[in-house]
Amino acid sequence: MIRNPKIIQNKLLLVHSYGGGESNRESTKLLWNGKYYQNSSGEYIVDVVLFSDVMDIRRALLTEKKILDVTALQREGVRFVWINLVGYETLIGYAY
Repeated sequence: MIRNPKIIQNKLLLVHSYGGGESNRESTKLLWNGKYYQNSSGEYIVDVVLFSDVMDIRRALLTEKKILDVTALQREGVRFVWINLVGYETLIGYAY
């Protein structure tokens, strides 16, 4: 579960809850296919997903604060994109 995402100085800050028994704070990354699409207003949107290569089948519920770099999502000639973070129901605005 993802809560309280916000952008501060090219970083996405959020609270992430997930199952397991080991922290994946350092190994969590944003995956993006490198493509932009536009909404009916002409604003650019990118789809991203949280990914960690740390696999842990334990059942503990962990909640961690994460800070992820979003500079790769910038589009030349554009000063704003919407981030569609898979698993979070609202678009996140990113002005740069």
